[in-house]
Amino acid sequence: MLGDANPEDPKARIYQYQGKSMTLREMLTAEKWDYVTIQQASPKSFKIETYRPYAQDLVDYIRRHAPQAEVVFHQTWAWREDHTRMGMDQKPRGFMYRELTKAYHTIAREVGKKRIIPVGDAFQLAVESPEWHFERDPDFNYENPKYPELPREKNSLHGGFRWMSRPGKAKETQPDPGAAQPDDGSNKVFYNDGSHANGAGSYLSACVWYEFFFHDDVRKITQNPAWLGDRAISLRAIAHQVVSEGIKPSAWPEELDPNIALKPAHVIVTPWRFHIPPTKRQGVPGIERTAKGRLWAIYGRDVESTRNYQVLTFSDNDGKSWSDAQLMILPRRGVRAMSASIWIDPQGRLWVFWGQSFGAQDGRFGIFTIVSDDPDADEPHWSAPRRLGDGVMLNKPTVLSNGDWLFTSSVWKADNSIKVYASTDQGKSFTLRGTANVPDPKTRGADEPMIVERKDGSLWMLVRVQGLAVTISTDRGKTWAPVQRSSIKHCTARFFVRRLKSGSLLLVKHGPLDKRVPRELLTAYVSDDDGKTWSGGLMIDEREDVTYPDGIQANDGKIYLIYDHQRTPLGEVLMATFTEEDVRAGKPVSDKIRLRGKVASLPIEQADAQVKP
Repeated sequence: MLGDANPEDPKARIYQYQGKSMTLREMLTAEKWDYVTIQQASPKSFKIETYRPYAQDLVDYIRRHAPQAEVVFHQTWAWREDHTRMGMDQKPRGFMYRELTKAYHTIAREVGKKRIIPVGDAFQLAVESPEWHFERDPDFNYENPKYPELPREKNSLHGGFRWMSRPGKAKETQPDPGAAQPDDGSNKVFYNDGSHANGAGSYLSACVWYEFFFHDDVRKITQNPAWLGDRAISLRAIAHQVVSEGIKPSAWPEELDPNIALKPAHVIVTPWRFHIPPTKRQGVPGIERTAKGRLWAIYGRDVESTRNYQVLTFSDNDGKSWSDAQLMILPRRGVRAMSASIWIDPQGRLWVFWGQSFGAQDGRFGIFTIVSDDPDADEPHWSAPRRLGDGVMLNKPTVLSNGDWLFTSSVWKADNSIKVYASTDQGKSFTLRGTANVPDPKTRGADEPMIVERKDGSLWMLVRVQGLAVTISTDRGKTWAPVQRSSIKHCTARFFVRRLKSGSLLLVKHGPLDKRVPRELLTAYVSDDDGKTWSGGLMIDEREDVTYPDGIQANDGKIYLIYDHQRTPLGEVLMATFTEEDVRAGKPVSDKIRLRGKVASLPIEQADAQVKP
């Protein structure tokens, strides 16, 4: 050790105890320690080769100088998903956690079956939960931030964005300490600390340490930090789960083989409602209508978490009331069933699609489907599930003028992430026809692409980036131009575009065409020139937290649009009906308009009494 070779070297005296700088040897012998904890540096924690042979050397050194102490590994945590250091934000979600967890457990066994303080497990379990799933500010300009503005960061356990003094700037300018200095941001750097714990993360870590070392249920603590409030209760519960109940996150690497996500979820027909798991968060809906008028709706429960699953319901009275769940798509342990879509094909069959991922994001995903030939039956029969390809689909397929079916999917945040699958035999088989690429990694996300065949035969794809983007194919989807930003302003959210029976295009987005607004002001527009210009502007729902529209048009011209409102705590899935004429007028002019029809909502006892619908 460095301190043994040269005890006076300042680099060796890095330990502080009772006001003194000490070497490691001096620190180990200063007291009769009960425990000595060790850990790997965060940037190296997921690289097992960096532990060897140093972990064994360190354990042996501790044994020599503090033989009475138990050596315990402190499991560090994964960085926040948007942390750009070492390209970690381009890795699949859960990558760093899985790799560092494998490294800690492997090395702990190699050096003598040492115990591990599961702080990293607690962080991962927390970020997989709806309560602590981190949400970026969809309206903040991360590319060109303006000092001193900061994004609204929800549910973060990490330090997050802040403005820091530019390195070396203060020394170069040498300002007069007695003079007032301008603070225009010229000496500031916009920095994302996605590695260190913030107050909430530190509190969670402390709870894990408390229960680990004192063997006392941390949930019995009733006093909450003033700055954290009642949210401290959930963090104490998570600490107890990982320490005393052995609960592992879905991304736990040794519990499951990631290839389990290649197997279909359990499809449960007509589930008893008491067997449907409770949830505090639901939304991301889809809608369809049969030729006979039955409406089908699908939506996710526990959305945006690794426990995501789907329920399917129908209405035989044009949406005035809805059935109990007719079908539940319940994934295997550790697998997420997400981003569902429903579609009536040209033969009148009802297709139900959903995506699967091992953990929150496995970098592969998978499109699964079941089909019913009799969607108007009292008890429809369903085909066995099958996997169509990689990615998450979310949006409806497009039937081309030559009869080809095109399905779009995305593997998220990767090169050529957008995949276009084709079927030329009415769904008997599917092949990968082409891919599209979002060139700028900083703007990549869930993609959520939708295709429209234009009147000249070219294909126009709209893509969700940090806004709205477009790409064109002139060879039926085999090749695509690089995805580029659209002139239409939009927040980072799902949109809806579809060709109407009149030949015009319908676009549903947030706010005016020339203004970026948050997830509010859900508005419908029409285009008569294949998206070059748009008119109308029917307000569907002006409230905050209305999002993820999906729609369908009936033969009589009525348009059905489904979307969600306040996924938590209200969990409202809502439906609007209107016509093309209403959209063009920008106001209700037909007798078919109906807004905010309820498809589903969470029980009122789960909702916050302070939140008004």
